Amino acid sequence: MNKKIGDRIKELRVKHGLTQKDIAALLDVSPSTVGMYEQNRREPDANTIIKISEQFNVSTDYLLGNSKENESYGTLLISKFGILIKQEREQKGI
Repeated sequence: MNKKIGDRIKELRVKHGLTQKDIAALLDVSPSTVGMYEQNRREPDANTIIKISEQFNVSTDYLLGNSKENESYGTLLISKFGILIKQEREQKGI
């Protein structure tokens, strides 16, 4: 079975310990929109695909299933976002 974009988004999110709410904040969309992406009930538009690729430091081809590249090179960039999110949660007492 070929993975769809929503499957790849969810894998990246889970791999980096982020919630749908975290990703929604990074993409400036609602958490329910991220949920629909992950369930493959809705596809992100081109600008959002670019934002996702930038946030996770993966290619748009990887997200679209045109490449089987290893997304591990995105770890450093998204880890920085994860640290920032974790710090924000701690400050808010979440």
